[in-house]
Amino acid sequence: NTNFDGADLRGADFSGADARGSSFKGARLEGANFNNVDVTGSDFSGASLDESTSFNGAEGTEMVPGLPEDLDTSEPTPSPTPEPATESPEPSTATPTPVPTSATETPTESGTPEPSGSSTPSPDVDERDGDDDDEEDDGSVCFPASGTVQLEDGRTKTMGELSIGDRVLSSSGAFSEVHFFSHRLTEGYYPFIEISTASGSAITMTRNHYLVANGGLVAAKSVKPGDFVVLGSGLSDTVIATRAVVARGLYNPHTIDGYVVVDGLLTSCYTTTVNPSLAHALLAPLRFLYNVGVTAPGLLD
Repeated sequence: NTNFDGADLRGADFSGADARGSSFKGARLEGANFNNVDVTGSDFSGASLDESTSFNGAEGTEMVPGLPEDLDTSEPTPSPTPEPATESPEPSTATPTPVPTSATETPTESGTPEPSGSSTPSPDVDERDGDDDDEEDDGSVCFPASGTVQLEDGRTKTMGELSIGDRVLSSSGAFSEVHFFSHRLTEGYYPFIEISTASGSAITMTRNHYLVANGGLVAAKSVKPGDFVVLGSGLSDTVIATRAVVARGLYNPHTIDGYVVVDGLLTSCYTTTVNPSLAHALLAPLRFLYNVGVTAPGLLD
């Protein structure tokens, strides 16, 4: 039941989302992906669609205002699997190099990666990736405007209300100042991943943003049910579900220590674009300027 009337959603990925009863009147939907989406009761009146707008496997498209009667909702035909070659390979005479076995990490109670120094975090980064798409875009590195943080005085602010200089919860019992925003876009709708936990917490973040999980940093797109995440209290919690959602705004606040608790869960300020330790080091000049009273503008506003 979300209202997207007039929104620019070109290229947005709604695949797997629940769009029942949503309104897309007058929205720009060229290149949007509605594959396997239930659009029962939705309204696309006046929406701008083209041949690149995909509804493969979509449900409830019949009698939906604004959708053509001959809308193709068929699943794409998979490419045939090539037959394996019958020729036997020549045996190799080289001695195989043994492959080292990586140790299995056990999630810690606090889950907060230890920094290597006084200012630069050096967390374990989980390289799991559900696909090969690591391209940077506006929808890959932020939180929506509705994301919440806790201030040192006990108040709660949304990302849309947050300001440079606010001291926000950055780990259990610790607060850190926001010194700049790498993204702060108030308008537009973007694709996110919602991660829900057994305690009832739910965080909404973009797919390539890191959160603390399984004792290290894991990109949101790689988090799966059964994984362990860390609450703002420092306690562990279990992921029970993930799903694709669409929300307004793109915000990425950076704190002095590189962490921030968003929607009750401990996250990094960094993404898969640059290794978090390197990214934190590269921002050292901005932290220095902030500490001497000079604030940096948002780099990607």
